[in-house]
Amino acid sequence: MKNQKTYHFRDNDNLLENIDKGNRSKFIRDALKLKFNIDEIGYREKQATNKELICYYNNMIEIYEKELDRLQDEIVKTKQYKKKLKIKVNKIIKQDKELNNQIETKKRLLNDTDKTKHRNEAANTLIKNIILMKNDTLADSVNIEYLKSHGNFRNNNEFKIYVHEYIIKNVKTNSIIANTVIKPEDIEYLKNQVNPRIS
Repeated sequence: MKNQKTYHFRDNDNLLENIDKGNRSKFIRDALKLKFNIDEIGYREKQATNKELICYYNNMIEIYEKELDRLQDEIVKTKQYKKKLKIKVNKIIKQDKELNNQIETKKRLLNDTDKTKHRNEAANTLIKNIILMKNDTLADSVNIEYLKSHGNFRNNNEFKIYVHEYIIKNVKTNSIIANTVIKPEDIEYLKNQVNPRIS
C-alpha cells in the first residue's frame, strides 16, 4: 500500500471556492509545478545574468591588472628618469661651483694684476721724479701719499721695499729714464734717494 501524503491548505480568502473539491489538490499540484517552472526560469535568468556579471568583472579585473602593470612600469621609468635628472642637477651644481671658483680666481688675478700694475706705476713715477729732480733742482716733487695710495701700499716701509725691488729688477745701465741715459752711479743714487723721499 502506497504511503500517501495528505496536505491541508487553509483557504482563508476562499481562492479555491469555485474549484471542484476533487480537483483542488490537482490544481494545487499544477500551481506548484508552474511556480517551480517559473522559478527555475528566473533562476536560470539570474544565473545567466550572474555569469555575464562574473565575465564582465573578470574582464575589468584583467584590464585593471594590465593597467597596474603598465603603471608599475611607468613608475619604474619615472624613478629612473628622476634619478637621471638628479645626476644632471648635481653635475650642473658642480659645474656652477667650478665656474664660480674660476670667476673668483679671475677676479683675484685681475685684482692682483691691477695691484701689481698700480704698484709698478707708483714705483716708476717715483724713480722718474728722482732722476728728473737730480737733473733739475727746480722740478716739483711727486705726492708720495698719492703714490702710496695708488699702489695700495699698507705703509711707507712696504712702499720703500717695493721700489728698491723694482729698481733691482727693472732699472738697468744704459736704459733711458726721464730723457736720461742711466749710468751705474744713477742706479746707486736712486737706491739712496728712495728712503729719504718715502719717510
